[in-house]
Amino acid sequence: MRRLNLIFGLLLFLAFILSGQYMHRVFTPEHLDEFVQRVQIRSNHIYLLLSALLNLLASRIPSEYKRSWQKYTDTIGRALLMVAACFLAAGFWYEHDGNLANRLFTRLGLFGTLGAVGLIMVNGWLSPQED
Repeated sequence: MRRLNLIFGLLLFLAFILSGQYMHRVFTPEHLDEFVQRVQIRSNHIYLLLSALLNLLASRIPSEYKRSWQKYTDTIGRALLMVAACFLAAGFWYEHDGNLANRLFTRLGLFGTLGAVGLIMVNGWLSPQED
């Protein structure tokens, strides 16, 4: 699962760079008169970077646990981190219409990211560390 987080994180970082180029060419201030639309697409662009960096960090966290249930919660947390990134990517492409109340993909992606980071952190805290 760590390798999947690494590959997914690298792909998301590439998507972040490509989405920046897309914004540079298509969503210039001359094309978007409404401030809310510009803020929406830029925030979703930064969420892609957040998700890429979190996946890259998750790939560096060891996944050897002494308790059997920790393996399952670790797998769920890592998978949720990748699924949440897909929601954030969908939010970048579909949710920049100027309506802040209509951001379901972004909302699901951020809540999923929060849950995934929480699961991974709790697993890390509960596993005994060897010095």
